[in-house]
Amino acid sequence: MPFEQARSQLVLGKTLLRARKRSEARAELEHAASAFDALGAACWAARARGELARLGGRKASDALTPAQLRVARLVAEGGSNKSVA
Repeated sequence: MPFEQARSQLVLGKTLLRARKRSEARAELEHAASAFDALGAACWAARARGELARLGGRKASDALTPAQLRVARLVAEGGSNKSVA
């Protein structure tokens, strides 16, 4: 019953969002949205994406910005907070 599973993931994602477990909520909502897409349930996929939009922010897998990479390199090389800033 893939539709019911996707709907359950949507509800779980919304519940986790309310519990402020953002990364877990994002994972469940992304799974729900992709499952609804696979089933052709566009309205339900839009609901899942709406909840994802409420989350905001970036995925953990998003690349760092150039400034963040520069700071990370300086810290990895042993730079002090003062010198990095």
